[in-house]
Amino acid sequence: AAKKGIGVFLIDSGSDDADYQAFIGTDNYAGGQLGAKWIGENVKGKVAILDGYSGNDATTQRQKGFMDKIAEYPDVQVVASEYANCEISKGMEVTENFLVAYPDLAGIFTVNDMMAIGAGQAVEAAGLRKQVTICGFDGQPDAAQAIIDGTIDATIAQKPATMGTTMAKTLEAYFKGEA
Repeated sequence: AAKKGIGVFLIDSGSDDADYQAFIGTDNYAGGQLGAKWIGENVKGKVAILDGYSGNDATTQRQKGFMDKIAEYPDVQVVASEYANCEISKGMEVTENFLVAYPDLAGIFTVNDMMAIGAGQAVEAAGLRKQVTICGFDGQPDAAQAIIDGTIDATIAQKPATMGTTMAKTLEAYFKGEA
């Protein structure tokens, strides 16, 4: 599209290979670091990560930010990281496997709220809710309800409505010939 003179705009997930006019999105790396800070301050022991999709820039940056920051917390040991494709059912399945492999698991960080909800369901079904602390990422309404219900503990919020509004303003400026 860019080669044909069509403006390309990216929202939420960036790209190193695209020729684009603007990218509007969350600083996913910083968000991952915030998740690590929260886990580091609230969990001691073994932690597992539910990662999104292989090759997805947003979830990869969240996981990378988490791993870089969690190194500052010597009482936390990351023992596993698996893809769960940003799905509730896959998050539940992978968490069930984590709980078998690491019966003393103390925390789970997920790069997406749907996986956090699935992890919460698996932890609750295993009767380990008091043992395992769960932090998601996105700030979705379903995750907020899961926090209220006590099935997960935290979520790192991003603001998709703000991203959408900012993109609309960016597109308007582009079509007016502005920078």
